[in-house]
Amino acid sequence: WVVDPTERGLLNQVLVNVFGMEPANMKLDHPMTLIVLANGFIGASIGMLILTSAVRSIPKHLFYAAGADGAGPLSIVRHIVLPALRWPLSYITVFQSLALLVSFEYIFLIMGASRSTMTMAMLAYTKTLAPDIGSGQYAYGAALTLILIVIGVIAALLLWRLTNMKALLSQPKIEVH
Repeated sequence: WVVDPTERGLLNQVLVNVFGMEPANMKLDHPMTLIVLANGFIGASIGMLILTSAVRSIPKHLFYAAGADGAGPLSIVRHIVLPALRWPLSYITVFQSLALLVSFEYIFLIMGASRSTMTMAMLAYTKTLAPDIGSGQYAYGAALTLILIVIGVIAALLLWRLTNMKALLSQPKIEVH
């Protein structure tokens, strides 16, 4: 509905009525821009849920103690908020990277089986299961899926190393009862 190429689409209503521009057909003229924007909204919403809950889980007494010690807002962010967000930011980085690797459902819902926005996951689907597009090539689809799995495992191990997840998941040095 938002990117409907007719005057009923929300984007075209804003372009025509607010900015006085011509209606745009994002699906045909700028398909990758449309996919990047859709992915941004989806990824940002998941990230904001995780980050909001992580910020709210920081004990309030740390902020009060920092304020009593004379810490400014930037110092509070640097020494309290960012260390508390290290684990959620690492998780979001790994999760979103792997999710982008197998992007399929929202791209397929927005664009259909368009070749201009084909990902490897969509290509595996169209080669195996999609009706009237070339389905039935199960070995080809399985090979594409295996390649995606290998790339995903390599990416996960690399991100595990880069984000230092082992240290984040290690046993705490202080016992709390």
